[in-house]
Amino acid sequence: MSGGHLRSPLISHQPKRLRLLYEPLCLLHTLSEVRGDRIKPGDISLEGPGLTAPRCYRSSVDAIAYICAYQKKPGYVTAAALEEAPDAIVVLLAANDGIDPAVVTLLEKVLMILSWVIDKPTVRLDTDEGRGVMKILTTHVLDLNTPKIFEYYQQVKKFVPWMMGKLDTEPGPPRADHDSILNIRDWFATYFSKGSMQLQENDMPSLALSSYRDREVFNALHHTTGSLEQSRNFESLHKLLYKLGKHVAQCKRLIQATIRLRSELSRGLRIETIGGSREDRIAPFARTCNIQDISHRMFSDAAKRDIFLQQLQQVYSEKELDRVLSKDICKGKTRVHAELLVLDHFEQTGGRFLNKRDKYIGCSKPACYLCHLFMSCHPGGYASPPSHQKLYLKWRLPDVRTDEQNAATRFQHQEDVLFRMIDTVRRDLTNDIVTNVGKRMGFADSTAGGTSTIIDIETNLGPSVATLSLDELRKTLDLQYGPGQGSRKPHMDPSFNPRGVPYFPSEISAEAESDDSDTGGVEI
Repeated sequence: MSGGHLRSPLISHQPKRLRLLYEPLCLLHTLSEVRGDRIKPGDISLEGPGLTAPRCYRSSVDAIAYICAYQKKPGYVTAAALEEAPDAIVVLLAANDGIDPAVVTLLEKVLMILSWVIDKPTVRLDTDEGRGVMKILTTHVLDLNTPKIFEYYQQVKKFVPWMMGKLDTEPGPPRADHDSILNIRDWFATYFSKGSMQLQENDMPSLALSSYRDREVFNALHHTTGSLEQSRNFESLHKLLYKLGKHVAQCKRLIQATIRLRSELSRGLRIETIGGSREDRIAPFARTCNIQDISHRMFSDAAKRDIFLQQLQQVYSEKELDRVLSKDICKGKTRVHAELLVLDHFEQTGGRFLNKRDKYIGCSKPACYLCHLFMSCHPGGYASPPSHQKLYLKWRLPDVRTDEQNAATRFQHQEDVLFRMIDTVRRDLTNDIVTNVGKRMGFADSTAGGTSTIIDIETNLGPSVATLSLDELRKTLDLQYGPGQGSRKPHMDPSFNPRGVPYFPSEISAEAESDDSDTGGVEI
């Protein structure tokens, strides 16, 4: 967090220019909060198939961001990037409310573990040392993330009576064989409670490991059909069960990426955090929107304006639209989203991404519509992130202050981006009206924000860990940071052996993961 010193004035965009963006956004939001189909990581072209270096750069920062967002609350959504500095590779981190000490402590442990992997060229995930270091990393990550996993557990728990009722009253979901149904029932009976008692937060590491190991069991839910509502419920349950084990998957991805990028990361790793943004009102939110004013500013041609209004009134009456727009939809405090804080760091400092050909910023959640649009329009050539395409009005451009580095250039870039965003939003709005688009089905996500105050935390990872054995690494971590609680209790029930599904032993398997639903970006 920034100190109490007096800050220099903001360089502000003209209110009338901002209104040209926010007024159509208010109307666009009224028509549909979801602006398009979700853009998944698999939809973004990278070089070649398999575990390529570009994929590993992205995988590593996505994983770091995800494991650092240890609460399912708006302030904890996190963005990350890898910056090349003269002395080391910098892990940049930003979150809405700033990075708290618990996250820095976790990341210090994570970087020590990764440094050990970098310095041990024989370590692979399919070796004893690889499985051992995977277990150490997973233990510490799950310890911090138990509150988030527990929230997912509570959400799954609400589905269980409904699911069991469906499985008991029907002969079996279509396309799900008898063994698959028995596996699901057995899994819930074995892992999801302690007799008649529900699990507690300290049970979450074990549940996460079990959910990850047995995720093939859940596929029967994903393929279940029936009524549209029933299919959606089974699909939602399937995704939540995957999320229970997602931290384990991200730990594995992080080690996989580190092994692939050993030479690129060999100069050492350090942490640098970026402060969270303050909430603030902006000029366009001080006045009420109405459809006549919006259309007047969008069209200088009266004939085109009349056509737009006529088409719009086929979707909503003007009176109804004005009533909706007169509410708080155009009012409220805004924040800078976390991935834009990281982007603005590079704009301020002129820093270089470790992968110069792919300026990618990872995040614990997909980007919102406006963050995705901002990054796509920016002249700096930043990679377009995955996006859930939801529109959030309490969003603003990064703050630019008079005494900051590259203030004039950054502000000019924002002016260019603002012009392109206005053009795109108007085009999207006109297209929605012409096609008479209806409300899109919503889906789960989280929230974000962020400021550009940079707090440089150069963590002391100590001397090289290359000489340490795996057991010495574990003891060093325990000595410096305290033992990981997950290592003190068994995390698998060896008697549970799913029917017709490959059994994964207690060591975490090294097969490729494809859990893309929540990778990347931030929203508010």
